[in-house]
Amino acid sequence: MGLDSVNVLIESEKDILRNIASQCPDTLGVPVFLARSLLIVLDTFSQLSPCEISRLSEVDADSLDQDTSGGGGGEFLKVYPNPADQLVNLEHTLSAGTGYAFRVINALGHEMLYQELEENENIYQWDTSSIQQGMYYVFLYKDGLLMEYKLLSVLH
Repeated sequence: MGLDSVNVLIESEKDILRNIASQCPDTLGVPVFLARSLLIVLDTFSQLSPCEISRLSEVDADSLDQDTSGGGGGEFLKVYPNPADQLVNLEHTLSAGTGYAFRVINALGHEMLYQELEENENIYQWDTSSIQQGMYYVFLYKDGLLMEYKLLSVLH
């Protein structure tokens, strides 16, 4: 069964998903992320909501690391290896300090992890061996503000 067999939605259904996916996740929460997941599978999702864009613009520019490698491009969150089996590293590339936290939820919206980082800590290694295979959302927060999120696949 190829990816074409997944693409069974008609264009009006995709438009509805795009509308949900473009909403602020702070308002609608899990449905926004589920719609985005489906659109990623269908290879048609490519935007953040206005509330997420404004949130990123509120970040103090001095708190961002200067990335001279040419590969950063505003990516504050690294999740690796992805897909994960036993362990996964959750890392942020923002400047050292306090107020950072990682949160992981499953596709049903259940919180699997909430980990506040110690001062000047930027990486957390999470043991995924006891959770079910599937897709998870990894969120990076700074002082309660959602900075970025990524999808994590867990395969055992």
